[in-house]
Formats: sequence, C-alpha cells, structure tokens
Amino acid sequence: MKIKTYNKLHDSLIQDIYEFALLMEDNNSPRAIVFAYIYFSLKAELGVFSIGFMKNKKIGFSYLAKGAPSNPMFRRLKYFAVKRELRKKGCGSKFLKTIIKEEINLSIGCELACHPSLLEFYKNLNFQYKHDGEARNEIILSLCSNIENRNKDNHFYDVIIEESSLRDEMLKLEKEYNIELLSR
Repeated sequence: MKIKTYNKLHDSLIQDIYEFALLMEDNNSPRAIVFAYIYFSLKAELGVFSIGFMKNKKIGFSYLAKGAPSNPMFRRLKYFAVKRELRKKGCGSKFLKTIIKEEINLSIGCELACHPSLLEFYKNLNFQYKHDGEARNEIILSLCSNIENRNKDNHFYDVIIEESSLRDEMLKLEKEYNIELLSR
C-alpha cells in the first residue's frame, strides 16, 4: 500500500477530488459540498488530501482536516472512500492503516464522524466511540493513545459550505475543469 499526500491545491488534483466527491455521494454527501470543502480547504492549506494506491492502481481517497491553532497536530478524518469495486475486500482498511501510520500523531489523535453502521469497520482500526454526533444517525469516534487527549474537545479547521452561496464559484469551476458539480 502506498499513499500520495498533498497539503495544498494543485490543478493536477482536480479530477481526483472530483472522483472522490462522486464516491462520497454513496454516503449521501452532496458532490458539490464535498468538492468545495476539499478544494477550498486545500487552497487555504487547512488539510491533507491523500490518494491510496495498490500495485500502482488508485484505490481510494482521504481528506484529513488539520487541527486548529490550539492543537495543530490533531486531525479530523472528514472524508474517506475507496472505489466501489474494492469495497468489502480489505482495501479500505489497508489504506486507512497507512494513513494512520503516516499522517496521524497517535498521542495527539484523530476523530471522525460517521453513521453508526460503520462503527465495526472503524473499531477494527482501533477507533473508539466518543459520543453521539450533532447530526441524526451520527457518532463521533476517536483514535488516540493518550487518554487525556482522547477525552479532550479537539477543534479542527472546518469550512462551512453553503451550496447556494457558492453557485457562481461552482459554475466557474465546472467550466474551467469540465466537471459537473451542481444539479441542473
């Protein structure tokens, strides 16, 4: 398993970010919101975008939001997906294990929000239930070797995306990169 990691936006990443946004639709995450979140966060250097490879074939994507200034090494796994044909075959676990090993300081920690149906997947990667999320059918999980940090309320750079306020920007990006972000 190999990953390529990016801390800032490059034009060469646009198609990969778009493919990631399409995969996240399987999780009921609107493609325009996912794309805009990653695009603008990387543009501001507030996160880490990773592409996973096995045998030189792209298998999936990950986006980690960086911690706020009070805890800059903290990470929030904001988005994670593997290609549809590779799901339930162990590729996602291998990819995420590599991200954890290479991109997360375990004494500082990482959190994520997910649907309760994904609890076992993340538990197998040593994430622990922390509390229910703000959204319905959402739980917060934590991965941290330091108990004091695990129980902390960690903050991360979060970009608030409102599709209606981004319409003009999304239309420009669609035209510039020949992608479809907004519903017609």
